Amino acid sequence: MQPPDSNLPAPDSNPTPDSPSNPPIVPASVFESASPPSNAAIPPPLPVANTESYPPSLQPLLPPPTPAPSIPQVVPGIFSHRIARWRWLMSLILIGFYPVFVSLLGPLRPESAPGGPALPTSVDGLIRFSALELGVFGLFWALGWAFSRATKDELMLRWRGGIMPILQGFGYAFLLRMVLVFVIIFMVVLAVITMGLDQKQIEQFIKQNQPQTDSLFSQSALANPLYLLAMTTILSFVVAGLREELWRNACLAALRHLFPDSWSDRARWICSIALSSVVFGLGHIYQGGLGVVFTSILGAGLGAVTWRHRSIWPAVFAHGFIDATSFLAAAAMAGKKIPVTAFWWGG
Repeated sequence: MQPPDSNLPAPDSNPTPDSPSNPPIVPASVFESASPPSNAAIPPPLPVANTESYPPSLQPLLPPPTPAPSIPQVVPGIFSHRIARWRWLMSLILIGFYPVFVSLLGPLRPESAPGGPALPTSVDGLIRFSALELGVFGLFWALGWAFSRATKDELMLRWRGGIMPILQGFGYAFLLRMVLVFVIIFMVVLAVITMGLDQKQIEQFIKQNQPQTDSLFSQSALANPLYLLAMTTILSFVVAGLREELWRNACLAALRHLFPDSWSDRARWICSIALSSVVFGLGHIYQGGLGVVFTSILGAGLGAVTWRHRSIWPAVFAHGFIDATSFLAAAAMAGKKIPVTAFWWGG
């Protein structure tokens, strides 16, 4: 027996399992990588059974689909943002009260005199009057908007189509004029058929119920070119067109939100236009009975224009063109015997 090699360490007299000189014996398979080698073949995925090819009696039993959470349906153009109804009611009261406030403010207007026209007869007075009207309306409109916080789409304030709103406004002004002419002809024919009125009686009836334009403006003041320019621009398109259409569409937005949720968008629009048109006509009661009827029809037409285009601007320009042509006609008839009320049905 050969002696142990002196270069090798002496064996441990008390070996322990954890001794570094005696590491535990581990199977070689433990040190193998868990991932398959790169060149190993990956089995293809199991084919998915085509349940449509099964007969109904052998269809696999699948759990029913989980229903999506119920979300309240939003009607486009009406409830694009939810606001409490009491806020819309306050907005309607504030903005809708404006015509009443203006009628109460009438005697305090500059240059107004008992029995005289409501509009000032000088250029400076007309500009001050326009600024006062716009300022008071802006205050009421801002307070009403502070309650409703209506969006630009709810108030139909988006400009659509480049120059088209101006051209559309001119076309609608002519169309609404024609509608009023046909209404007058229909009323005359109806009066002749049902009441047996002759031509003289019809003329007398129209004269008694025609718009009292003398209470609105002085026809002689239109002879001043600067005054006529201010009437056909600032007063027609800004004070009348823009201000009254902003009033109308603020009322339309509030009314559409105050009607029951079960109503359709069409029903909301029709009822809102009808109610606002009646109020618009009553605001022109100084023009007489026929003036109330015709301005109500005009208001309904302008509301329908806004509904058609989902924009306020074609109605603004239509309103402005109607009033501007009425003032131009009044100026042309100033030195003649033709009564201006024969053409005046402005709003």
